[in-house]
Amino acid sequence: MTNYRRLGRSLSGIIAIAVVSSAVLTGCFVFRGVRTRDLSPTTPTIVNTAFKAHLRDGSVVVFRSGGRITATDVTGDGARYDVTRAGPVPQRVVPLDSVVGLEAYDTHYDYGTSAVVSTLSTVGGTFLATGLYVAIFGSCPTFYAWSDSTRQWALQAEAFSTAVGPRFEGRDVDRLVVRPDANGVVRIEGRNEAAETHYLNQVALLEVRHGADETALPDPFGSPIVVRGLAPPVRAEGRRNPDVLATVRASDGDVYATDATVLRDATPSDYRDTLEVAFAAPAGADSVAVVLRMRNSLLTTVLLYDGIMGDQGPNVLDWFEQPKSGPVDPAGIAYANLIWPRVLVRGGRLSQLFGNRSDDHFFGCGGGAINDAGPLAWRDVAIMIPVLERDSVVVRLAFPADLIRIDRIALATHAHRARARAIPVARVVDRAGRELPDAVATLAAADTTYATAQPGDVYQLEFDTGRSAEPRSFFLAARGYYIEWLRPSWMSSAPEPYTGTPERLVQAMRRWRAAGSQFERRFYARRVSVR
Repeated sequence: MTNYRRLGRSLSGIIAIAVVSSAVLTGCFVFRGVRTRDLSPTTPTIVNTAFKAHLRDGSVVVFRSGGRITATDVTGDGARYDVTRAGPVPQRVVPLDSVVGLEAYDTHYDYGTSAVVSTLSTVGGTFLATGLYVAIFGSCPTFYAWSDSTRQWALQAEAFSTAVGPRFEGRDVDRLVVRPDANGVVRIEGRNEAAETHYLNQVALLEVRHGADETALPDPFGSPIVVRGLAPPVRAEGRRNPDVLATVRASDGDVYATDATVLRDATPSDYRDTLEVAFAAPAGADSVAVVLRMRNSLLTTVLLYDGIMGDQGPNVLDWFEQPKSGPVDPAGIAYANLIWPRVLVRGGRLSQLFGNRSDDHFFGCGGGAINDAGPLAWRDVAIMIPVLERDSVVVRLAFPADLIRIDRIALATHAHRARARAIPVARVVDRAGRELPDAVATLAAADTTYATAQPGDVYQLEFDTGRSAEPRSFFLAARGYYIEWLRPSWMSSAPEPYTGTPERLVQAMRRWRAAGSQFERRFYARRVSVR
């Protein structure tokens, strides 16, 4: 079996330790399912798999044979390791108010063809200080590129944001604003800035070559589209705002958000906002591309933390470990139909531009839905659509109220699909500059081996793109999934199963509306530091 180690180097400035060779204390803490009952002080939740309790003082209690979770404590045959990982010292009871997160693990996990999930990382690491895991901040893997203008790492992408658990493992393709160095090397920094474990299956750089007046963007499925001749809309209307043209014409930080009354009045039968934009149709074109710069609001975060996971309590461990399904996943399709913004192009008469709010004269286009963009990084995406009317191209975006923010929407009058060259990872290094050759092999292919990143981990990926004077754009393609650590607040009341219905979505909308701007400030302020 591969020796399990963590990828990257955890938060600097905390006590440095050597990673213990035992699989209990090293990487690949894969979550296993647990058998649970309703949680109450008199009816404990029975956890049948091994798990760890991370405590506020930096120590860890390992329950190798499972245990019990009540509203007040965690009990079982535990072994406690202090912040330097000295130990173990036997401990049978852990007060729940001293726990900052629960992480279940097993050194073997059957993915059908392989019983072992390999993960790799550095030989040395550090552990986070007291209280850093006590955060509402949650994200997917974040990737940064060096900016010469600001002299710092700039956020570029959030990977596989909807892949919460192995069942929903996914692949995201994001455009990067990055230039190779003099030797043709592109460097990307990956981080885990949340209380969760990342499982990276494959990471690659995609290169698209194009003309000097063109650029390349991914479509909703990650395929490259080369565009030029970006034209702003001539008219833009929100559902309850007749003129938002100035807001969406340029990428300037003035972003479109759902009118507060639409969010307030959302019901299970009417929970969507719409944004309709009109462009002048380019002469002779039979297809064009809509270009969007967008990201999610924190509504999806509230839905994920308070609804999908939080309401399940400890039962979410079992939900996380749903087995991988085939290519068509019913739960994933249900989520996409409920959440993902739809893109439609009008094929009716010009007089129906903004009068008829139904979809009777709008048709789904080739990129009919846009997957989650995440709440941190702006995502640039292009959607090919047909030109169905002689004088105008009218597009409608339909999405759950207040789900997304739109910085810019434009029409590429010239667009065509292109092929990308995949460039594998050439080097993986930790913060100290130590190379991780095993991680390079692990990230080279989409298979059954994974590299893991724990909270606070940071690592750099290097890609050898070669020298070229020809204009080219780069995308980051990352495949994997992540698993959230259980927060103590999720274990304080009786759990209920989650079902992806409009009723539950509207419930999350109400929670999000009640949270207000204070939630946003707390969320962004509690990112786990990697410095």
